[in-house]
Amino acid sequence: MVNDTLISVTPVPDHLMEPGLEVGEWLLVDKLSPKLYHWNREDVVLLRSPFKPAEKSVRRIKALENDWLFHKATAEGAYVKMGHCWIEGDAPHPHEEVINQRASPTLCGPVPLALITGRATHVIWPPSRVRKVW
Repeated sequence: MVNDTLISVTPVPDHLMEPGLEVGEWLLVDKLSPKLYHWNREDVVLLRSPFKPAEKSVRRIKALENDWLFHKATAEGAYVKMGHCWIEGDAPHPHEEVINQRASPTLCGPVPLALITGRATHVIWPPSRVRKVW
């Protein structure tokens, strides 16, 4: 019950959150407070893929519903519609396939808020890298 409702742990699944989070690290994910409060820009979140629900990603919220943002990868402005947020990884030079939203929609771009399952709060493994997630 605790794992499904309050907190969970999850590994960082890919390199797209480097240098801040690395593959092999495990995150503590708060699943309760996001249901009680609101999402914030710069939150690091765990989300499900819209096409493969069993697949999870860890990304940073860059914009919330009704926000306008300038996306440096496409050099275009984007409006985030109601019920969505804009997510990206922290990697400084994402590969072209990451930017191409059709290749993998959970990597970068707008996603429904309903796909977000929790907020990453701390790195809990390995012990030498235990810290709060910023």
